[in-house]
Amino acid sequence: MNAGLFRKESIDAQRQRLYGDVVIVQPPKISALATLLFILVIAAILFAAFGTFARSEKVPGYLVPDSGLVRIVPTKDGYIQSINFALGDHVAAGDIIAVVDTGLSLASGRVIQDEALSAINARERLVRR
Repeated sequence: MNAGLFRKESIDAQRQRLYGDVVIVQPPKISALATLLFILVIAAILFAAFGTFARSEKVPGYLVPDSGLVRIVPTKDGYIQSINFALGDHVAAGDIIAVVDTGLSLASGRVIQDEALSAINARERLVRR
C-alpha cells in the first residue's frame, strides 16, 4: 500500500539529497553597506550624546529701563565677542553693553573698516590741497 503512494523518482530523489544546511550568501556590497550604515548611526548617536557645536542666532530684543522701552540694535552683523553686564546689573548711559565682532579683517590683522576709513581720509586730504 505504501509502495504505490509516491512515485519511485520522488523516493530516489529523497535518498540522493545533499547533506548539510542551506546557506544564503549575501553579496559583499550589501554587507559593506550595512556595516557602513551601522557605523554612521553609531557615530551620529555618539555625536548627539557627547558632541558640542557652536550655534549663532540673530536675536532682536528689548531691554526694560526705568521708564519705557529702549531697543538696542547693533550697527553691523557679527558675533558677540563679550558681554559686559549680567542680567539685573545697572547700566548707565554710554556704557558698552556688548562687543560685537564683525569678523571682517585683512590677512595682516587690520580691520577692513579702519583701512577703508583711512583711505577715505587720505583722499579727502588730497582733494582739499
